[in-house]
Parts: sequence; C-alpha cells; structure tokens
Amino acid sequence: MKNCILQGASPDLFSAVIIVDIKTADAVFTKLEFSTLLKPCGSISTNNYDQPNVFSHEAEKIVINAPWKKSAAELWNLHSLLVNAAGECSFLPVAIHPDEFADRVREVIRLDFERQVEKGRMKQVGTDQYRLTLLGSLLATPKVWFRMSFGILVILCRPSDATLQRKIHRRLRSR
Repeated sequence: MKNCILQGASPDLFSAVIIVDIKTADAVFTKLEFSTLLKPCGSISTNNYDQPNVFSHEAEKIVINAPWKKSAAELWNLHSLLVNAAGECSFLPVAIHPDEFADRVREVIRLDFERQVEKGRMKQVGTDQYRLTLLGSLLATPKVWFRMSFGILVILCRPSDATLQRKIHRRLRSR
C-alpha cells in the first residue's frame, strides 16, 4: 500500500515532487520522487527508491531509480537534467496545477498497480492495497537475491548522470 504524505510542485509547475511511504508486511520504505509529464506523450520520474521490485512500466513512462542520490537537491538536479534531455528530443514538459497533482498521483499509482494485476504479478486485496502473486514472487526472488549478493557492486557501479541522459536520448529518439 502506498500513502502520499507530502506533495508539491516546482515554481514553473512543470515538475511535481512526492514523498511516498511504501508499507509491506516486513518494513516501511520512504521514496522521494520527482515527476514531469511530457507532450506529446509520456513522463519522466526520478526517485531514490533502492528496493528491488517487479514493476514494469509502459514504454512512454521513463522511471529512473537513483538510490545513490542522497539529497533532494542531488535528485532534483538529475531530474532536471533528464527533463532537459527529453526537451532536446521534442518531448516538452507539461504544466501540472497543484490542485490537480494529488489526484493525478493517485491515478498514476493505481494505473501502475492495475497494470501489474493485469500481468498477473500482483492482486488487489483491498482499496489501494496490493500483494504479490506467486508469479510476482517468482519474478522478485532473483532480483532480491541479486541485490543481497551483489548490492555493494550495484552501489559502486552506478551510472553517471551523463549515461542516464544518453539513455533518455536513445529511448525518446526511437519513438
């Protein structure tokens, strides 16, 4: 289950920020995420979430997990760089009105979870509550083992901001 505990928007209303509590049976994680909608389609989300997950996103949704970014300012700088890279490929940011932001976040989170339900990775067990299915657990297990075994290598071999920027260029130019 995810609960929004803090939200806001950048002064130009092109990017939104949210802090999300993710509660599982074993632990609670907090994730800081910056998100920008793009036109003609898509979005870029940059977050500091460091837990392995089974989520797969549609092609137009670019999600960058950067747990090595230890401050909101570092994460914001990376997000701004990636949004600028998208702009260079003619994918321009869309303004988000603060009054619409909370509803938009809930809608996007629900769509992400519903997509996982459709793929058989999760099942809905209550209002805004989801659990992994057997398939989801089977897909998550190797990711968790890899993280436990090679977690230090993941931290040491993190991609540079320039590498992530090139990834955005490649992905958006292919559309």
